[in-house]
Amino acid sequence: MDSIRAQGLPMNTLVLGALALLVLIGVAAVWIGGGGQIFSSFGNIIGGSAPSDISQAKTICQGMCNDLQTLQPTYSQYKNHKWCKKTVYNDGGTDYTCQSGVSVIGVSCTFTDSEGNTKYGTTSCSTAGDAWP
Repeated sequence: MDSIRAQGLPMNTLVLGALALLVLIGVAAVWIGGGGQIFSSFGNIIGGSAPSDISQAKTICQGMCNDLQTLQPTYSQYKNHKWCKKTVYNDGGTDYTCQSGVSVIGVSCTFTDSEGNTKYGTTSCSTAGDAWP
């Protein structure tokens, strides 16, 4: 008795089908409305420019402020913290960290330092030395 072999799909068809499915998912994500933020965040991760969405920068800065409040940092920890270092907003010409963009981004931060003193997120991040200014 002769064996019957099953008919398979060519590899090209499978690859094209997978690519079409990915494109369809991308179009659906953009159409639903959340895709713009997903693709924007992905662009920033792979080396794109700083976010130009101020509401996104506010959310990021609020999270960093919460971290400072929990950390109760020394000055050295503060000036090396993401609050001082990470660019979170670009207005089309200037990059801002949360600290340098308090007046632009609109997130102020009050926290307690390692010595129990109240500090503000506008405190200089670049003062020489490791003592609070």
